[in-house]
Amino acid sequence: MKAFFVAQLRIKSDEKFKEYSIKAAKTISDHGGEVLIRGSILEHLNGEFPFNLIAIVTFPDATKLQRWFKSEEYQSLIPLRDEASDMLLTGFKAL
Repeated sequence: MKAFFVAQLRIKSDEKFKEYSIKAAKTISDHGGEVLIRGSILEHLNGEFPFNLIAIVTFPDATKLQRWFKSEEYQSLIPLRDEASDMLLTGFKAL
């Protein structure tokens, strides 16, 4: 069953975020993941959130998503991610 993560974020450094995005995309692809959509938030229909960008990524299953997140390749990018953006990652699986 497919698994997904949603990344909600606010960029702090355009240059560092570009570097992070390129490197993170490779780790996602290497683990069987695919970016479904990336874009800016048009409006918050309910509530207040500090993020203005969103991405949805899919993996073949929850195991592959978890292996990607826990991989040495992705974990090594977390300091760069945190310098580049404030990000909330939420993993989920389809019902």
